Amino acid sequence: VDLILTGPDGEISAVGARDIALSPGQTRQVAVSVLARGVDGPVVAHWSTSRGRALAVGVTAGTVHFASPSTTPATEHTLPGLARGGKPTVLIANPGEERATASVAFHGPSSTFTPSGGEEISIPARSVVAVALDAGTAGEPGAFTVESDVPVAASLYSTAGDADASSGGAVQDSTLTGVVPAGSTLQLTNLGANRTEATVTFGGAEQEVVVEPGTTGTLPVSGEGGVAVSVAADQPLVGAAVTKKGAA
Repeated sequence: VDLILTGPDGEISAVGARDIALSPGQTRQVAVSVLARGVDGPVVAHWSTSRGRALAVGVTAGTVHFASPSTTPATEHTLPGLARGGKPTVLIANPGEERATASVAFHGPSSTFTPSGGEEISIPARSVVAVALDAGTAGEPGAFTVESDVPVAASLYSTAGDADASSGGAVQDSTLTGVVPAGSTLQLTNLGANRTEATVTFGGAEQEVVVEPGTTGTLPVSGEGGVAVSVAADQPLVGAAVTKKGAA
């Protein structure tokens, strides 16, 4: 595996980031903090393999409280899971050789709009930018859509009180399932142009929900422990669950 690390100022020259041998079924830890020592700002890891496939995830040292899944560069990403009162930052990485221009839309409880700071975002080649959007979202819950002229990678990082949360891209579908903590909040985002009606099932109990176009509807998750949740809608939705501490 060859790692290419990029930061706000471009590619980071790091000894030990290339020719990382990985046996079948093996997991190895790579200390990005060591490879990118002295870099001020977010760091993105792009990797390629000589053969086969690899999956990577970023985890903090000590108590694990931040992790983000692999993200494939694309010209559109949907990032759900912003909790009420959360302060969001959208990270956009450009792994390509040409400058990218992106915009961010927010799908809140009542409408879709471009928050302050989400317009005409310029990302240099092989670089990453952190876009703070808390001033434009005013503490509302919801999801983000990132659109760009060339493929980029994107993830959502947010803080709520003393809790940190991260969310990678999600795919909309008319059938959603998952197991989420009781007491969390289910968020359903309608990216379409028409009203969507959905049946949400919590541990066998059904509830009808209507999500207006371009908005995010919220629903408390009742029950105890881990609750099996399923959503059946007449049009595709994007779903996320947010815990009481704001983790997605």
